[in-house]
Amino acid sequence: MFMYKATETARELADEAGTTGTTLEHTPVQASKLRKGDILMIKKRPCKIVNLAWSHPGKHGHAKIRITAIDVFRGRKYDDVTQSNANVWVPQIVRTDAQVLSIDDDDFMSLLLDNGTTRQDLKLDSNSEVGIKARALYEADETVLITVMCIDGEEAVVNSKAAVFD
Repeated sequence: MFMYKATETARELADEAGTTGTTLEHTPVQASKLRKGDILMIKKRPCKIVNLAWSHPGKHGHAKIRITAIDVFRGRKYDDVTQSNANVWVPQIVRTDAQVLSIDDDDFMSLLLDNGTTRQDLKLDSNSEVGIKARALYEADETVLITVMCIDGEEAVVNSKAAVFD
């Protein structure tokens, strides 16, 4: 997985996306509204839900939800149990597309952003599926497009593909 930590870069991406200040905020959502595939905060980490298990209410209690989720950036598994009527925190997500101009020997990428500026501070994880695909496309002289997901100042490349020109 591509990873980079910088809150300044996250704020710059938010400014470009027109969501100034919202990348560092979270929105409360009732736990009963969550679905598989949603992203929420568990133990201050952004996690993607892989399983939801509902328990029935007891004689004096509320229904509970067991949430199993995977950390978006680190891949670690988290479990959480909460009441169905309780609020959980959902992070603001900023996704940005960029074109890969080059990948150096140290796996740092030179990227062309939508606004015409370049970045050289995002490192390619050559062991991940996305990294292997991006490197293979680049070495085959394809125009490579990547999608960078930013949550709370952490960034990861979540997709890479060859550009299609019509």
